[in-house]
Amino acid sequence: MKYTFVFATAALLVAREDAPDGRTALAKVQRVRPAVRLSPAQERALVTLSEALRRPAAS
Repeated sequence: MKYTFVFATAALLVAREDAPDGRTALAKVQRVRPAVRLSPAQERALVTLSEALRRPAAS
């Protein structure tokens, strides 16, 4: 599975508020695709992305 798909899926889960954060979103993806593993740097990037998605939009 491509990491782009993992990031996009996890980001979508966070953006839709189906997961409260990146780690939870990744866990949801891993329930469906248990072979998915991210490096620590990739996990941090996902957390950073999910935090940015959760911030209110600038007006």
